[in-house]
Amino acid sequence: MEELKKLLDLSKLKSSNVIEDCFRKVAKELFQNYHIEKGENCFYDFVEIEFYYYSEGHQDVITYARTANAGDWFFHNSGVDIAFKSVNDKECYGGILIRGIKKGDAVIAGPLNCVDELFDKFTALEIPKDFPIITLKENKTNEEPKCCKRWIKSKSQNLNKFIDAYYCYYINVDPSMYTKKYEANPAKREQKE
Repeated sequence: MEELKKLLDLSKLKSSNVIEDCFRKVAKELFQNYHIEKGENCFYDFVEIEFYYYSEGHQDVITYARTANAGDWFFHNSGVDIAFKSVNDKECYGGILIRGIKKGDAVIAGPLNCVDELFDKFTALEIPKDFPIITLKENKTNEEPKCCKRWIKSKSQNLNKFIDAYYCYYINVDPSMYTKKYEANPAKREQKE
């Protein structure tokens, strides 16, 4: 887990190109080597993730400000992120929005559906035994994630040069595996060559 924590610390990176290279490395690492474990024998593979990061050299202004440690869950109006290490809530911050996960043969698509699936129904009276955590997969894969533009419905912040960035990573899944119609299907978005 220390290796993943190191990858989630972008605080020393200055240029957009280096940050974007780090996004690719983190995406590949998550898809190939990690999953989310919830309780005993309940595992979710990553299907779609989206990167958001703000720093002086990468001013993606639609990123939710936060103060978080690398690997924290960060909840916000659009879903839940795996947080990058923050340096106060103004200097650098960001995270990886979970847009799609797969449990067995079912794909849970959409960030709010992922939050509901992972964080629904916990007791308020004790520490939950089935709180979701990211763990190493026993059966790692070599599947290379694909890359497309992020799914952002409101483009009103058109001054942000990152609004149409290719920061969404996904793996192909059979469309019949989706539990609901998924308007934001990444396979139907503009792909990075």
